[in-house]
Amino acid sequence: AKTQASAILERLAPDPTTPYTPMDAAHRLLFFGVDTAVEALIVGIQSGKRDVAILSLDALQWIVSQDQFGEKPLKTLPAAIAALGHHDRLVRASAINAVGEFGKAAGQAAPALLRIARTDEEYLQVVAAAAILKVSQDHEEEMRSILRTATDSSNPMVAFVAREAIGLE
Repeated sequence: AKTQASAILERLAPDPTTPYTPMDAAHRLLFFGVDTAVEALIVGIQSGKRDVAILSLDALQWIVSQDQFGEKPLKTLPAAIAALGHHDRLVRASAINAVGEFGKAAGQAAPALLRIARTDEEYLQVVAAAAILKVSQDHEEEMRSILRTATDSSNPMVAFVAREAIGLE
């Protein structure tokens, strides 16, 4: 079953023209049961394939945000935290969003998120600042300052994420 569940991620991830979303992938994985879905997500996050890792992290984010497991799938958290250091910025962005959804349970990710929030990559900086506010009370004023500054960004996505994180959206 784990192989079948992992194959779903392999099939859905590489083709950006498919109508499948992380929610669809999550539903298909959950069909195999929570334990199998968790294992498939870990394998997907750790795969060397960028698109599979992104889809796995995005599906994990959706599952955690919708409380689909009844409790947060903490077994996936180490893989998601490790993905914060991935060489691809889109994988890092998906990892930041997934880790942030775990809230306080992901407190151990705060140092890695803080490093990202202090970089000059504007989008990652803002997403990481928003995630830190979810996982830790430390550095709250610094993160809110980053987010307030970003509300005036010329990049509409950065401005939206910043406004949403501080409650203006």
